[in-house]
Amino acid sequence: MRFLLLLLILHISYSSAARAISEHRALMAVKSSITNDPRSYLSNWNATTPLCSFTGVTCDHTGRYVTSINLTNFNLSGTLSPSFSHLRFLRNLSVAVNQLSGPIPMKLSALSGLRYLNLSFNVFNGSFPTQLSQLKNLQVLDLYDNNMTGEIPVSVTELPNLRYLHLGGNYFTGHIPSSYGLWEHLEYLAVSGNELNGKIPPEIGNLTKLQQLYIGYFNTFEGGLPREIGNLSELVRFDAAHCRLTGEIPPEIGKLKKLDTLFLYANLLSGSLPPELGTLKSLKSMGLSENILTGEIPESFAELRNLTLLQLFRNNLQGQIPDIIGEWPELEILQLWGNNFTGSIPQKLGSNKKLKFFDLSVNQLKGPIPPALGNLTSLTDILLFDNELTGFQKTFRKHDFVRDIAVSSPSELPATPAIAPATAAITPTTAAITVNLK
Repeated sequence: MRFLLLLLILHISYSSAARAISEHRALMAVKSSITNDPRSYLSNWNATTPLCSFTGVTCDHTGRYVTSINLTNFNLSGTLSPSFSHLRFLRNLSVAVNQLSGPIPMKLSALSGLRYLNLSFNVFNGSFPTQLSQLKNLQVLDLYDNNMTGEIPVSVTELPNLRYLHLGGNYFTGHIPSSYGLWEHLEYLAVSGNELNGKIPPEIGNLTKLQQLYIGYFNTFEGGLPREIGNLSELVRFDAAHCRLTGEIPPEIGKLKKLDTLFLYANLLSGSLPPELGTLKSLKSMGLSENILTGEIPESFAELRNLTLLQLFRNNLQGQIPDIIGEWPELEILQLWGNNFTGSIPQKLGSNKKLKFFDLSVNQLKGPIPPALGNLTSLTDILLFDNELTGFQKTFRKHDFVRDIAVSSPSELPATPAIAPATAAITPTTAAITVNLK
């Protein structure tokens, strides 16, 4: 009996050692696929260094198995080795912000416990491996800013636990599948910066836990925004800029009470500004510029007291600029240029103590400039040309920058700059992922 017990102990010890060696050899194979490591981050990936002391490698509490590999921003070149598939206890894998190329190995599908996969900011090419749909525990999949091609993958909808999906910044084609509305837990969806077309499926409105949605930039959708967008009650950021949307802004957007960022600029949206936008009291940034919107700024906008950025330039808006804009305490950037606004500048403008950039040029405004604007210590740029306004020198005598802008004739002025709002769709997602893995 003792002899049998001893054999069992020896067998377990040998099996554990064999697995550890296997993982060690797997990582050595991973290193061999790296052709350039200019900062020598992987210099201690060698035969004499313990596996769990490798740079970027984390093991479980026993010290036997690799559970996490983070090679983010190592400036590595080469390919992604299929040997990762031998790390069967791996939960998290990030090789983001490198120069890795070639296809994504289909053998990664063997990592059944993988929850986090970040391959963003590389030059991976080829189509999305359908085999990765076997990663049923995956919660984060980030492929942003690569050279992926082919149809936008449908197989990702077979990943039931996804909470974060970024496919943006590639060359995917085709329509957004209606099955993209099936995820129960999805909080972040980005397909921006591809070559997608067709209509935006109304099924997107089924993603009731979605907090961030990015669908614009280089995509060319047909039609407008589906009214079902209004069902996304948890949505905080929505960016559908620069993707040839037509039609009117659906009033159902007013149902998105948690929204703090709304970018629909550089489209072909028409009609008036929906009064329902004024119910978005959490809104901080609203960019609706470069469309063909008409009508006046609704009085309901008085409720937008958290706005820091308002961009309505290059539309066909008209009427007077309402006094309510002067009552927004957080406003920093106001761009209304290139419209048909008439009347005078509201006297309350200048109460916005945080105002930095102010552009009402190329309208039909008349009369004196409100004296309060001259007292704004945060103001760095003001553009008022191509109007019939008076009082430049008197109002801005304390501001040196006005000498080059406000008192010059329109023919001598540079083209009006447009401040493009930064969007999460084009910023590094390695720092943006806030999903807590469960």
